[in-house]
Amino acid sequence: MALGRTRGSLLVLAGFYGVWLRGMMRSLRVGDKLFELLRLCFGPKLRSRESAAFAALVSCTFARTLLSMVSADCSGRVARALIEARWAAFAKHTAVFALLGVPAASVNAGLKYCTRMMALLFQRRLSRDINSRYIRGSNFFKAAHLPGCKIDNVDQRVTSDIERFAESAASLLTTVFKPSLDVTLLTMRLGRSLGVHAPAVVIGASLVISQLKLRLLPDVKRLAQQESEVAGLYRSSHARLIASAEEIALFQGGRRERALLDTLMGSLFRASVQLSRHQLLLGVFDQYMIKTGSPVIAWVLQARRHGSLGERPLGEIVANFVRTGAQLADLGSAVGHLVQASTKVASLAGITTRISEVIEAVHSLEAAGNNPFQRRQALGGRAGTDEKAALAAAPLSPGATGAGRQPLCLSLLAAWRRAVEELDEVEWGPGAGGPLCSDDSDEDELGSDLGARKRRTGELCAAEGIPDAADGGGRSPGLGATPGGLAMPRLMQIVSSVESGQMRRVASWQQAPFDSSQLGEVGGAIVFEKVAIALPDGQVLLHDLSFNLPLGKNVLVTGPNGSGKSSLVRVLGDLWPLAAGSITKPPASQMLFVPQRPYLVLGSLRDQLTYPLSHEEAVAKHATATAAVIAREEGTAHLPAGSRAEALDVLLRRLLCVVDPAGSLLAQFGLDEVRDWRTTLSGGQKQRVGMCRLFYHTPRYAVLDECTSAVSVEVEARIYQACRALGISLFTVSHKIELMRRFHDYQLNLDGQGGWEWTDLHAAGGGGPSPAAAATTPSARSPALP
Repeated sequence: MALGRTRGSLLVLAGFYGVWLRGMMRSLRVGDKLFELLRLCFGPKLRSRESAAFAALVSCTFARTLLSMVSADCSGRVARALIEARWAAFAKHTAVFALLGVPAASVNAGLKYCTRMMALLFQRRLSRDINSRYIRGSNFFKAAHLPGCKIDNVDQRVTSDIERFAESAASLLTTVFKPSLDVTLLTMRLGRSLGVHAPAVVIGASLVISQLKLRLLPDVKRLAQQESEVAGLYRSSHARLIASAEEIALFQGGRRERALLDTLMGSLFRASVQLSRHQLLLGVFDQYMIKTGSPVIAWVLQARRHGSLGERPLGEIVANFVRTGAQLADLGSAVGHLVQASTKVASLAGITTRISEVIEAVHSLEAAGNNPFQRRQALGGRAGTDEKAALAAAPLSPGATGAGRQPLCLSLLAAWRRAVEELDEVEWGPGAGGPLCSDDSDEDELGSDLGARKRRTGELCAAEGIPDAADGGGRSPGLGATPGGLAMPRLMQIVSSVESGQMRRVASWQQAPFDSSQLGEVGGAIVFEKVAIALPDGQVLLHDLSFNLPLGKNVLVTGPNGSGKSSLVRVLGDLWPLAAGSITKPPASQMLFVPQRPYLVLGSLRDQLTYPLSHEEAVAKHATATAAVIAREEGTAHLPAGSRAEALDVLLRRLLCVVDPAGSLLAQFGLDEVRDWRTTLSGGQKQRVGMCRLFYHTPRYAVLDECTSAVSVEVEARIYQACRALGISLFTVSHKIELMRRFHDYQLNLDGQGGWEWTDLHAAGGGGPSPAAAATTPSARSPALP
C-alpha cells in the first residue's frame, strides 16, 4: 500500500515537472542564452564563491522547508490539546512552536542574505567577464564607431542591465528552488498520508490555472525588453546633455533638449505603464491561485477525508485537519510560486537578450572589426535620387564661385537673409528686423500693433531672463520720435554689469538713425567696458578689457592656450559671470555661437541643420519664406502650396553646397536619415554642419570658436566670404592668424598674463579687407596689471 502510494506520488511529480518545464521554456524562449549567462556567473571552477553562496542558499531553503513541515505538525498538536482541554500539553506544544520561530527567523533572514550575496557575486563575475572582452585592444572603439559592430546603449547594458540580471537571476534561483523542494517533499508526505489523489488534485488545479494564464495574457518578455531599451535611450540622452552642456547652452538649445527628453520620458512612461498593467493581470491570477485557490482545495479534500474517517475523537480530527490542511495549502502555494516563476522568467528574458547581444557582438568584434570596408562609388550610396538631382541642380546665381565644385551662391544667401528679416518685420512691424523696430507712420496710428510689439518685447526680455529697462513717456520700447514727428527705430541691447558685487542684466533700448550703415555707431554693437574675467577658482584671466565691435565689423581673437579665449566666449554666452566691468551686446536671438565641436542632436540630418528648431518648428516658421526664395531663384512666380514644405529641404541642400562644395555629405546621407551623428560624421563634416546651421539662422552676430579648424583652407575662405557677404559680424577665435586677417577688421590679442591688445588691421596694414568706413576704435593696449 505504502509502496504504491510512493510510486503514485513520483508519477504525479514527474508529470508536474514535465508540464512546468515546458511552460518555462515557452515563456523564456532564450533558455540557451540564460544558461550560458548563468554558467558565466558561476565561473569555470566548481569551487568558487558563487558556488559556495549557492550551496548556502540551498541549505537555507532545505532548512526552511523542514521547519515549515515541523511547524505544521506542531500547530496540529496545539489545536488537539486545546480541543481536548489538556492544558499542560497545550503549554508544552505552544512553547515548542515559539522556540521553532527562532531558527525559522534566522533561516528566513539568512535566505535573503544569501540571495543578495549571490546577486553581488553574479554582478561582479559577469561584469569582469564582459569587460575583459569589451575593453580589450580597440574593441570598445570598434563597438562605438565601426559600422556593423556598433552596440547601442552599451553603457547601460554593461552596468544597469547586468545589475538587474544578477538580482533577477539570484531571486529566480530562490523562487524556483524553494517551491520545488516544497512540492517534492509535500507531495511524497501527503501521498502517503492522504493518498495520491490529494496532491494530484492540488497540482492539477494549479496547472490548469497556469495554462489558462499563459494563453490569455500577453508576452511580458517583449514588453520588458522594450521598456529596457527606452530606458537606455533616455539615460543616454541625459548623458549627451551633460557631455555637451556648454554647446547646448551657447546655442540656446535648452527648450529643444527639454522637448526631446520629455518625448523620451513619455515613451518610457507608456512602456512602463503597459508592462505594469500586464503584470497586474498576471498578479491577479497568481495571487488568487496562491491565497484563495489552494486553501479552498485543501478544505474540500479535508472535508471528503473527514467523512471517511468514521468515529474519531474530536481532537484527533481537528489536529489532522489543521496539519494536513496547512500542508495542502503549502503545496498549492508552492505550485503557485513555481507557476509564478514563469512570469519572472519572461521579464528576465528581455534583460538576458540585451546582455547576450553584447557578448555576441564582443565575440565578433575582433574578426568583423578587421574586415575591409565595402567599396562603393564616391557619389553613390545612401543619398536618394532626389538628393543627387538637387545636388546637380545646385548652380544658381554665379556670384563669387570660390573654391570647390559648386558656386558660392551669394544671391541665394542674400535672398535668404532678406526673407528672414522680412519675417521679423511681420512679427515686429515694417522696417523691423528682429528687436530693431521702426515704422514710417506716427505712433498713434499703429493701433493694436503697439500692444503686440510690447508683448513681443516682454517675451524677449523673459527669454533673456532680465527685466525690461524703463522706457519713459509711456512710449513703445521699439519706437522713438524725430523732430519731424516720425517714428524712429530703436535697438534692443542687453547690458550685463557688476554692481556691488552682484551681476545685473537689463534690457536697454537705444535710438538709431534710418541709415542702417550708421547702426554700429549708436547701437547693435558688442561693447566691453573695463571687463575682468576670472576662473571659478578666482584666478584672473583678463583685466580691464575694453573695446567696441560695431555691427558689420569682424574681430579676430588670438593668444596662447590658457590666455582666456574660451572664457571670453563663455562670458559672451552668459555661461560665466563677469568679475568686474560691463558688457553691452545684442540679445541671444541675434547671436549664434559655433563651437569647435558642434553639438549634434538626436534626429535626422535635417534636424542638425535647423537646430535648435525642430523640423516642425522650422517648417511652421520658414515654409513660406523658403518657398519664396526657391521660387525666386528658379525664376517662377511662386511654388505650389503642396511643395512649400519641400522647399525647406531644397534650401538646406543648397546651403550645404556652400559649406561642402564637394557634396560629400549629401552623397552619403539623406536629410531624413537618422543616425548617431557624433560617431558617424568626421571632424570636418561636423564643422561644415555647424557652419551650415549658421547660414540657415543668419544672425547679426556669430561667435566662432575654432569652428573651421578641421576643414580645408579653400573651404574655410569660402565660408568667411559668405559670412562677409551676408553682413554677419564675426567674433572669431582662431590660431590661423595670417589667413584670418584677410576677413577681419580688428584683432584682439591676449598675452596669457592678463593683458591684451586691440589692433585696427586697416590702420596697421595687416592685410584686412578693404575698409568701407573709418575705424571707430583705435588701437589700444591693456593697462599695466596691478
